[in-house]
Amino acid sequence: MSNNLQELRALAEPIRSNPQDRQAWINLANAASNASQWSMALGSFLSALNLDPENTDILDSLHQAHSQFIQENQEKEFFFKIFKTTKHLVIVVLVGLMNVDLKQLEAQMYALTKTSYHKIIFDFTGIHSFSGLAPSLIRKLDRELKAKDGAMGLVNISNPIQQMLKLKNIDTPQYKTLEEATQKMN
Repeated sequence: MSNNLQELRALAEPIRSNPQDRQAWINLANAASNASQWSMALGSFLSALNLDPENTDILDSLHQAHSQFIQENQEKEFFFKIFKTTKHLVIVVLVGLMNVDLKQLEAQMYALTKTSYHKIIFDFTGIHSFSGLAPSLIRKLDRELKAKDGAMGLVNISNPIQQMLKLKNIDTPQYKTLEEATQKMN
C-alpha cells in the first residue's frame, strides 16, 4: 500500500468516530489535494464547508479542488460523481456530454430521495449543453424533493442549458458557483 493511501486512511479515522469534526475533514482534504486525489479532496472540502460555511480558506481550497476535479474528468463522454455531505445535502458534479442514457443517474438520484438526503445540488460546470431526458429528470426530481420539503439547486448553468430550461418551463433555483449553492442550501 502506498504511503499516500496509508496517510489518507489514517486521516479518515477521526471522521469515522466524529463526522462533525471540521478540522479532520480539512486535514483529509489537504492531504488528498497534496496527493492529487481530487475526488476525495472535493468531497472532504464540501463536508468541511458544510460544517463551517463562512470559512474563506475552505472556500478557496474547495474552488481549487473543484477545478482540478473537472479538469481531470473533462475528456469523459459523460461522468457524474455524487458527494454526500454531513447535513442531508447531496452534490452531483456532472462532466461531459449529457445526451446519453441517464438511467444510472436517475436511479441513484431517486434512491437518495428515499434516504435522509433531501437537498440536491447539480453542478453543471463540466456540462455545456444537454438534450434528451436531462430536462425531464431535473423536473421530476425537483417535484419529488419539493413534495418531501426538500430542495434542488443548479450550479453554473451555460447559456444553451439556460435556454433549454426556459423552453421546458423548469424553474429550479440557480447559483453561479458551487460555493454559493452550498452556503444557501444549508
